[in-house]
Amino acid sequence: MIAQHLLEVRSVCKTFGGRRGVEALRDVTLRVDSGEFVSIVGPSGCGKSTLFNIIAGLIEPDTGHVSLGGADITGTTGHVGYMLQRDLLLPWRTVLDNVVVGLDVQGVPRSTSYPKARDLLARFGLARFEKSYPSALSGGMRQRCALIRTILYDAPVFLLDEPFSALDAQTRLLMQEWLLDVWDSLGKTVVYITHDVDEAVFLSDRVYAMSARPGRLIASVNVDLHRPRDYSARLEPRFLELKTQLVEIIRSEAEKSMAAELI
Repeated sequence: MIAQHLLEVRSVCKTFGGRRGVEALRDVTLRVDSGEFVSIVGPSGCGKSTLFNIIAGLIEPDTGHVSLGGADITGTTGHVGYMLQRDLLLPWRTVLDNVVVGLDVQGVPRSTSYPKARDLLARFGLARFEKSYPSALSGGMRQRCALIRTILYDAPVFLLDEPFSALDAQTRLLMQEWLLDVWDSLGKTVVYITHDVDEAVFLSDRVYAMSARPGRLIASVNVDLHRPRDYSARLEPRFLELKTQLVEIIRSEAEKSMAAELI
């Protein structure tokens, strides 16, 4: 039986700089089920990346807890895979050696990590580039390498923080479809940050919307589009309805934020 609520964030608050500092998150609670693809959208500066850093254990919340599979992981690292906006490939290492970095840190021998890495490189169209260096790769190829590195870590949950934001529009669309293929084939749980509402609706089973700072979860929208999805899903009337719903929520929050700054 598939475990439900694999990842839970409960009543998390975070302020930077003490009592008179910047309140980044206020009473954030979210739940992600095993195998779900969940996106988080919201205005710039609303605390999305801070939330990810807390889930990953890189930052401790002032109050609240994070649990994975029922175990409290608050303030501890190594439980989730985390892919940042930048690919962070090491320029002096080949593609193959870049994607096994996480396994190297864990002490996994190359006799074990290399076959796993080569299998994923082949599955995702990068086998002939395993001896190439990052400077020889396109932006989309670099992001594929970064995601393979995250997958090889083999955590139950992947946190992806705007991984395609730096790509051109055409490459970004192709990478979104590629990511869905990867997610579907591996059966992993993904939590995804994006500023792009189209992207959130296209990829997700569910989308959380965050308020302007201090970040609060103000809506949870179920995406009831069919799977598997391809580009044609964006042409469905239901896609437009969901997109409009989320845009109105985010726009309303942005207007409130601007009004507050003018007072």
